[in-house]
Amino acid sequence: MAVGINAKGEITFLHVDAGAQRLASSPSLAAKKTPAEIKMILDRSKNGLWGNAKITGEGVREEDLSDIVTYWYMQESEEIRMKLSVQTQEHCIVRILSETEILTKTMGKVVRQEFRDSALNLSGFVGSFLSTIAGVLLLIYVEGAHQSMLSLGIGLIIAAAVLLTVNNDIAMSIVNAFDSRLTIKSVYAIGIVSAAVASIAYGSMAFITSLAGVKLAAGLSLSLFNDAFLQITIGCCSALAALGGFAYLFKLLETRGIVRISPELSDRSIFLSGFRIKQCLSISLQSSILEEIVFRLLGISTLLWFFQNEWLAVAITSILWAFLHQGSGYNPGWIRWAQLVVFGIFLGFIFIQYGFLAVIVAHFVHNFVLLSIPLFYYKHQLKSTIRVKEEPSAHHSYINK
Repeated sequence: MAVGINAKGEITFLHVDAGAQRLASSPSLAAKKTPAEIKMILDRSKNGLWGNAKITGEGVREEDLSDIVTYWYMQESEEIRMKLSVQTQEHCIVRILSETEILTKTMGKVVRQEFRDSALNLSGFVGSFLSTIAGVLLLIYVEGAHQSMLSLGIGLIIAAAVLLTVNNDIAMSIVNAFDSRLTIKSVYAIGIVSAAVASIAYGSMAFITSLAGVKLAAGLSLSLFNDAFLQITIGCCSALAALGGFAYLFKLLETRGIVRISPELSDRSIFLSGFRIKQCLSISLQSSILEEIVFRLLGISTLLWFFQNEWLAVAITSILWAFLHQGSGYNPGWIRWAQLVVFGIFLGFIFIQYGFLAVIVAHFVHNFVLLSIPLFYYKHQLKSTIRVKEEPSAHHSYINK
């Protein structure tokens, strides 16, 4: 059974996976109820969600062997419409589903933005495929020695980063797997196979693209891992400087009303979305290494090889890298993309001036801190709230003594 409850204690989601013979013995509904009676059963707070919902109809699933009756309701405001459906089987409530629609005059704009975000998600897959093909072609046509062991190590790191969170990902899949045809064992099997395929795919992509990129960079005398301590120091300092600068910039823009950052990017939302430290580490490793291989190591090196112009190479790769990311959550979105272009230029010149290790460290530290701080901040807020709630009761107990 899975149940969703809102802040008022009302059930907004329900899924029960049980046989009809077990449902029949439940005393919750002795006989078929009317839609109004179903509302009264679910209405736990006065003037709440179910109390204000309008009855829109009921229906029976004729094709099913079980006696399944569905009741439909509607809750509507000026900007949001929520469609609610309650399913009963053998006179017991087994499912409660909801569907929300945004009612706005700018609905066309919202739809176009969703389509754009979907296209950008697809562009990441297309870009990965094209970069792998480009890597293979460059390996064939560019002269120079291969550093296969280095690229093999990078590919193994990416594969390990993908597998790092497989247990957590499967656990989240089990929570979200409400299909009665799927068992926990099958969810585990699918999760393990999917993670294995993804690790092989991303690891192979990292191996091929890094092999070509290292070969090109060596021919252009670009630094890779020379003077590792200096590069790591520069990467850490650069990441912290970028984090501080962009945080101040967006705070200033938000305060002045120039940009609006959506609530879904809040600390609480990030924490409740399933992110943990392992997820932060896995995502940061994958994004920093793979993106730096494709856009800086391979991209900048290839454009330098063609055009012999550092500014052009950095600008083109930075623009392409920015459009790989989504601007959702920021209004207007172009400010977010402009910030990413600037950050991409910053990373590009770190690569050219200091080396490949420095830019990987800078990107990794930036992403890891950006994802980790909300988790620590939210946990701190949660502990503070619990402590405040406990202190009055503790004080009251002391007085009673």
